[in-house]
Amino acid sequence: MEIAARPQSQLNTFYCVFCGQKTKGEHLELNQNTGMLLARQERTYRGVMCRPCAKKTFAKVQLHNLFFGWWGTISFFVTAVYLPLNTGRYIKFALKSDKV
Repeated sequence: MEIAARPQSQLNTFYCVFCGQKTKGEHLELNQNTGMLLARQERTYRGVMCRPCAKKTFAKVQLHNLFFGWWGTISFFVTAVYLPLNTGRYIKFALKSDKV
């Protein structure tokens, strides 16, 4: 059985995990933390995203971390790690997707 070669234009083409649009976007992983006094909840957004969805998700996650991430002893420290980590990942995503 022979596998047909994909055209060069389709080699790095994926579908955005949020909107389903065909994109040449990159993989992005963002962490969200919700602090509660005696507990915490964590959510991770990951996958190949187009630029508009990545920007929207980054803003949503970072704002959530800023307002709801600090309410707990462990959450205070986790959020202090997630904020710069998410920022670095998003900057790296933005720089990579500019080259595509």
